[in-house]
Amino acid sequence: MSVRPVHRSLRRRDPARTGGFRRWVAGLTVVPLVVSLLVGAPVEAAAPAPAVKPVRPPVEKLDVHGGPVSGRAWAQRRVKDAPVPAPVWPAAGTARVEVGPARGLYK
Repeated sequence: MSVRPVHRSLRRRDPARTGGFRRWVAGLTVVPLVVSLLVGAPVEAAAPAPAVKPVRPPVEKLDVHGGPVSGRAWAQRRVKDAPVPAPVWPAAGTARVEVGPARGLYK
C-alpha cells in the first residue's frame, strides 16, 4: 500500500512566508487603535460658569485683633533717590600672543 501525498494546499506553511505574520502584526496594531476610538468620543467643553463679582472689602479697617483702627502710622523718613553714576569702562588695549609650533600633535 502506498501513502498518498498530501495536497499542497493542506500542508502547514510558515506564517512568515505566507503573509500571516504581517496580518498578525497589522492586527496587533489596528485592533488597539480601533478599540481606543470606540471607548469614547470627544465632547464639547461645558459652558463656563457665570462671572461672580468680587466681594467688597469692609468699609471699617480692622487691626490684627479685629478691633477698629484708630490713630496714625508713625512717620518714616523718606529716602531721596540719587542718580546712579555712569559706569566707567576700561580703555581699549592691545595684546600680542605668539604661538609656537605644535609638538607631536599632528604630523
